[in-house]
Amino acid sequence: MKGPAIRITGPERYEIVEVECPDPGSGEVAIEVVATGVCNQHDDWVLARGWRGRPYPLEAGFPGHEGAGVVVRSRAGAEGPPEGSLVALSGIGGPPLYRRYVRRSASDVVAVGPGTPPEHAAILELYACVLRALSKTGVRGRRAGVVGLGPAGLCCIQLLRALGAKEVIGFEKNRARLRRAAASRSGPDRIVDSSAFEGAFDAAERAARDGRGILSAQERRALEAVEEAAVDLVVECSGDPASSSTSFLLARRELVFFGFSREDFRVCQMPWFEKELTIRNSKRLETGDLRRAAGLLAQGLLDPAAAITHRLPFGEYGRAVGLIRRKEAVKVILLWDREGN
Repeated sequence: MKGPAIRITGPERYEIVEVECPDPGSGEVAIEVVATGVCNQHDDWVLARGWRGRPYPLEAGFPGHEGAGVVVRSRAGAEGPPEGSLVALSGIGGPPLYRRYVRRSASDVVAVGPGTPPEHAAILELYACVLRALSKTGVRGRRAGVVGLGPAGLCCIQLLRALGAKEVIGFEKNRARLRRAAASRSGPDRIVDSSAFEGAFDAAERAARDGRGILSAQERRALEAVEEAAVDLVVECSGDPASSSTSFLLARRELVFFGFSREDFRVCQMPWFEKELTIRNSKRLETGDLRRAAGLLAQGLLDPAAAITHRLPFGEYGRAVGLIRRKEAVKVILLWDREGN
């Protein structure tokens, strides 16, 4: 069984190739991928900077890891969704997902309702990753802030609400994302334009070293804006170095890092030392996280459409990456029809 796949051949270069899907082994299923999410954190590394020094061309389908598909073949011992089931899957347990056919252990895929749009199932991997980060802390009854209203931030807001947060505040400096979050029925309870925090970190650093008496009026305003917006629990979802630094000031009690910064960012120890700030982070999901996210979707507690801005044919992968890099898209889903268009 052959099908098309995306193979990255160099910085900002890719091709569509035909690859074989090996027959599923014992306990495995073959899946026809119908929708794949483009990860906002990986695209620039792969296309513009190279992937951690790996030689080109990269493995066909790499680095796709957010997907939905239909089980088309199963083998004896495959105790999981039957043939014909729509399933959500991640990068766990098999080939990467920028390809038409993959195989997986039946235990590593999660069935979703037959009426679920494939693009909604494909984004469950992102929900599951954020859910794993939130599992590191307690949410119920707390006031929480989410830094960065990109796809991860929007998913995080919904999950915080589903897990019983008392109030959810969104922090963002991108104007288009501020407007989108404000218009969303599943957006935060309150939105704060974090451009008002510019200079706050420098002010906090100077105040810790020399005292607040030496701050300028502008520095005082920036620092006061952060202090007024601060909440007990902050989840950093932007991956932006400056926003990551400011997150240490916004969190009064606990800071959870989900966003990943490819660049170093500054940290001033004194403010979070005095608050006894607890800092947590999360790296990857497990299949149990994906199953839990699918359960929340089935209960109507998640709104994947709030994060998805573009649905493109898989052959327009380059366009998808460009939209993300220029921040003209929040979440892009590649749709794999049978003709490859």
